Amino acid sequence: MGRGRRKGSLRGLTQRERDVLDRLYALGEASAVEIQTALDDNLSNATVRTVLRTLVEKHRVSFRDDNGKYLYRPSVEAKVAARRDFNRITETFFRGSAPAAVANLLDATADTISDAELDELAALIDAHRQERQDND
Repeated sequence: MGRGRRKGSLRGLTQRERDVLDRLYALGEASAVEIQTALDDNLSNATVRTVLRTLVEKHRVSFRDDNGKYLYRPSVEAKVAARRDFNRITETFFRGSAPAAVANLLDATADTISDAELDELAALIDAHRQERQDND
């Protein structure tokens, strides 16, 4: 498969753009050189800068000038982006069913999820249920 859009990528982003954006989410804020260094790919600095410019044009990344050094950061907080992506994935693959999406996650992690993590998920469900009752 080429470097174009991949199945499952964020709408409107190429694989390379997604890789740069993922790395930027991990770093928080970084220069093109820092992003280039953090990527597993052997991308040139010019390529990283071109991808960043495209992400700025797509309003996925913003930047600031720090005394002549451009520092880039995602335009949307990771939590907001994750929620948006999860909602899109839930709509696309699970017909909008959150229980089906969570069941898939549990199936996919059945061999690695700990009892403590399952207890944490159960506690989150109970807390959301209680919050809903409190608001009624």
